[in-house]
Amino acid sequence: MGGPAGVVAESGNAIYKTLNNNVDPKWTRDPGLRRLNIGVLTMFASAAANGYDGSLINGLLAIPLFNQNLGNVKSSILGLILAGISLGGLPSFIPASYVSDTMGRRFTVGIGSSLMVAAAVIQCATHGPWAFFGTRVLLGIGLGFAQTAAPPLTTEIAHPKHRGNITNLFQAIWYWGSIVSACVTLGTLFLGNNWSWRIPCLLQGLFPGIQLLGLMLVPESPRWLVSKGRHEEALNILARYHANGDREDELVQYEFKEICEVIEKEKEIAKTTGFRSFFATRGNRHRLLICVLVGFMIQWAGNGIVSYYLAPMLKSVGITSSISQAGINL
Repeated sequence: MGGPAGVVAESGNAIYKTLNNNVDPKWTRDPGLRRLNIGVLTMFASAAANGYDGSLINGLLAIPLFNQNLGNVKSSILGLILAGISLGGLPSFIPASYVSDTMGRRFTVGIGSSLMVAAAVIQCATHGPWAFFGTRVLLGIGLGFAQTAAPPLTTEIAHPKHRGNITNLFQAIWYWGSIVSACVTLGTLFLGNNWSWRIPCLLQGLFPGIQLLGLMLVPESPRWLVSKGRHEEALNILARYHANGDREDELVQYEFKEICEVIEKEKEIAKTTGFRSFFATRGNRHRLLICVLVGFMIQWAGNGIVSYYLAPMLKSVGITSSISQAGINL
């Protein structure tokens, strides 16, 4: 067992603060929470993989041998190549959502991570612009699957007292991936051969690989299990990871009942609503517009330009040294 029972705190839901829970107040001393949180941290790897790509292209464009491998293509072709990850990722979210709801969160994350690892290995051996473009499309598809399932999986399996922090941290890990990528491309720049760009491309599979290994530590979402009628499995997972195996734990029982009630309500609502509901009323259309515009607004702030076109921008203002460009990218 994980030590003396404590009272759950730091939750967004005040009711959790009043429920006794069979875990150690410090998660590092609790076997169930320790295993769970380490597994949850590996699910952050999909955000890190996204961040890695954000700095990777800038670093690669600063490497002369990489540009030679692409064939020193004109700007329009280069733009299409860089957009490959978005062209693969955007349409992948629809099938990824379906797979996540039918096959499970873990299965979907596994598909996405496997595709990204495979794409990174192939990308390392590519010659010419279109082979590189193809691997970026494949990376985008994998990232779309992983990014669709990993966030809800981490939220649904996290302990209530950690859920808020975990949710907030997920996308913040993007910057760690970006920093790693910038460091790698700066370091390999000094190799002076084709491995100066092949190594950063190969290491694009690092974070997806970590995520694949992390799936061995992460349970399936109890919420998804309940939605499929697998109530006993869901309760066992909640007990194992949130109360060190105590199925009668007060917090575990509350969580389980809450999940069951919400799933039943969602099934009732689903009978009368669908995608058309987004456009059914003025209020729904307004909310949909806000949701859609959030992503556009973030990119319109200039993030995408700096993330992928920093090297050409620096050249345009007279900074032509590869080392200087890679250093600024970092």
